Amino acid sequence: MGAVSVFADEILAAARVVIERAEAAGLTIVTAESCTGGLLAGVLTEVPGASRVFEGGIVSYSNRIKADQLGVPVGVLAEAGAVSAETAQAMAAGALTALSVDIAIAVTGIAGPGGGSAEKPVGLVHFAIIDHGDYLTEARRVFDGDRSAIRLATVQCALELLADHIAKRAKVTLEIDQRWEPAVTAIDRHMQRAHPDVPDEVMETVVDLVGGAEMIGADNMAL
Repeated sequence: MGAVSVFADEILAAARVVIERAEAAGLTIVTAESCTGGLLAGVLTEVPGASRVFEGGIVSYSNRIKADQLGVPVGVLAEAGAVSAETAQAMAAGALTALSVDIAIAVTGIAGPGGGSAEKPVGLVHFAIIDHGDYLTEARRVFDGDRSAIRLATVQCALELLADHIAKRAKVTLEIDQRWEPAVTAIDRHMQRAHPDVPDEVMETVVDLVGGAEMIGADNMAL
């Protein structure tokens, strides 16, 4: 008898896409969850080989844990509320910093059946994904159904957003690499001609450092 998962095939398929894309891009991931209570981390770890990219997560169900473990400002929690775009962003940023990875995703919402209001109805969920390249993905959704349905819909949506974020970041990184490849190649040729006796491994390091400085300088000038 084959292994049986507690997650539906559609959710598992979405999790596999996230793991595969992250591994292909060489990126590590963490989660910061409130309303899903660890379900997002759970489904990611259902995928064989997930440990190559998924490093862990923080279930910050209470405001105290959001503040203490993720560094969400108390003022943000008081003014915007636990279920808000501001809190989702702060949760993601805090997880990224605390756990030292490439990408962090945060979810916070109202799963019900109580706790909703006209402004923030049951089913409202805010998502935020942030990485060290300062690429930010935000989303706001309102899901229908009972508590379980809302939580599972949140996980499905989070996986889809995360897969898209990874794909976009990988595309941007590739475009930057292609943009600067001619410049780095030219630097390489110049350094080889000017310093023919320098060992190859040392030359490669120097070229990488000089090329990186050139890219950073030009990008800053373009801002």
